[in-house]
Amino acid sequence: MTAKSIAQIKADIDAHLQAHGASIDPSPVLRKTLFDILDSLKAYNAPDPHLIRLTYPGIPSPNALVLGEVFVVDVAFPANFAGSQFRCLVAPHEAYMLRILKNGDEVGAIEFAAGQTSATISTSDGESLQFAPGDILQLVTQASLDVILGLFGALAGTRV
Repeated sequence: MTAKSIAQIKADIDAHLQAHGASIDPSPVLRKTLFDILDSLKAYNAPDPHLIRLTYPGIPSPNALVLGEVFVVDVAFPANFAGSQFRCLVAPHEAYMLRILKNGDEVGAIEFAAGQTSATISTSDGESLQFAPGDILQLVTQASLDVILGLFGALAGTRV
């Protein structure tokens, strides 16, 4: 079933009021009230958010899988994961990277600069990403060990 837009619902209301004028009050007040209610729901017409959260309280091992998710709905992520954020409690001594994999292929990175507790998140080609049901997203730590403690954050996408 395809969701209707607010404009389509308003057209349906107008058609229904005209067709059933004898049983439903087709007054401008009723129409305005219904339309006001629909206008107040416009915020719900926005795409549903889809967050992939990570909370890793310890020090991750090299090449460790710290998060894995199998998608059950279609999800789109904006270019360079705009709107996503990652932090750590103890900053790394050197640059530290988590690889973002889609079905085993690297598609992005979460990078902490030396001494920083906020990460820069990027897609490999700077473009948006799409995940379909059955696709797997993984976050894997870098190959070398560095003391980074308490990884947490979220990748923000929308259901499509």
